[in-house]
Amino acid sequence: MSSDASFSWLQWAVEVFDQRIDFQQGRDTTSDRVRGVLTYNIDPQFRVLASAGAERNDFVTLDKKTETTYGGGFEWAPSQRTDVFANWEHRFFGSRWDYGLRHRTPGLSLSLVDSRDITTDAQRLGTAGSAVAYDLLFNALATRIPDPAQRAIETQRLLQQGGIPADLNLPADFLTSGIFVSRNQQASVALLGARNTAALTLYRLMRTQLEGSAGTPTGLADGRSTVTERGASLALSHRLTPLSSLTALTTWRRTTGNASSEQGTRQWDARLLYTTQFGRKTSGTVEFRHVRADSDFGVASDYRENALIVSLLVQF
Repeated sequence: MSSDASFSWLQWAVEVFDQRIDFQQGRDTTSDRVRGVLTYNIDPQFRVLASAGAERNDFVTLDKKTETTYGGGFEWAPSQRTDVFANWEHRFFGSRWDYGLRHRTPGLSLSLVDSRDITTDAQRLGTAGSAVAYDLLFNALATRIPDPAQRAIETQRLLQQGGIPADLNLPADFLTSGIFVSRNQQASVALLGARNTAALTLYRLMRTQLEGSAGTPTGLADGRSTVTERGASLALSHRLTPLSSLTALTTWRRTTGNASSEQGTRQWDARLLYTTQFGRKTSGTVEFRHVRADSDFGVASDYRENALIVSLLVQF
């Protein structure tokens, strides 16, 4: 619940969060949180915010424990094309933060983000890594299409026409029964031309299991409590005709455990897609995909994949 547009210089918001996780092979957990946020607009380009609240959960102890939360931050827009932000908050697991920089020109979108927060599978289940490609193209089109609704439609059209995944094929977090503190560092850039689109993302993700929480990160990095993943994704799309395009997409990532920075798993995949529009609501795609995965924990974990996929999309 938050204030509306009539609150011009001082805005408020109240957030209530409730979560229950039922785990058949381990301990169930609950989490409740309430938070109030005040935002003060110093001028149209700069605003500061402060937050305070309380949270109660049994992530670490068997009994629920209540902790106070507090924090602050700012958002600064030195120009219509640049946005700088930073937020920090004291939570039960330590510091939560997110800060970064976003910049755009008529044909370029740049994003630098660093964040740290608690994560559970109940929050992340069913979500892909991120909508990084969508966000980059959406920001790059701001000058050409000021209206957000029309810009969203054009962004979806460009992604669909080029066969570019909204998440740039970045991996979602692995699923376990544990509670984790995750830090995500990501740098992304997109170039948008008349017939060509390019998007590049570099990232580093580190997940540390919260001490005392149930479950272990089995299946990655030999079951260790801290898993670090580094990777990159590059997409290049060229519009051959007004109705067809050719797209190349490659992703590389390396995952290691906390016991050794040398041992881990590596995966590289490459995709080549030809997409064409048959009609106003019908399109087709022919895709070739090659995947190679290697592990330092035994050849039984290595695999290769070659796939040819033909798909037809009909909207109605």
